[in-house]
Amino acid sequence: MRRILTFLAGFALASASAACGSQVGEFCDAKCDCDNCSDTEYDECVITYEAEQDIAASYGCLDKFDDRHICIMDRYRCTLDIFDAAIGSCVDDYADYEGCKRDNSSL
Repeated sequence: MRRILTFLAGFALASASAACGSQVGEFCDAKCDCDNCSDTEYDECVITYEAEQDIAASYGCLDKFDDRHICIMDRYRCTLDIFDAAIGSCVDDYADYEGCKRDNSSL
């Protein structure tokens, strides 16, 4: 039992430390500061954003992912404790990123 708890604690610390100083941390910090996330919700944000970043890398679309991330961080708003990820004002960056994944999925 002690090994399992040690593993889980190590995993949680690894997730949290991986987010520090990265795009993942920047996004999840902003989102969770606005949404008032629990620790579990923050960890879920980190895991989800890291997974999307990994997908972007595997499709050769990190530059498009980065452009989308920059747009979100430049234009997001926190309104009534709801994180608005600026999808409307970043529609071109979202489309470029999705198009890159689609174009490279057949390679």
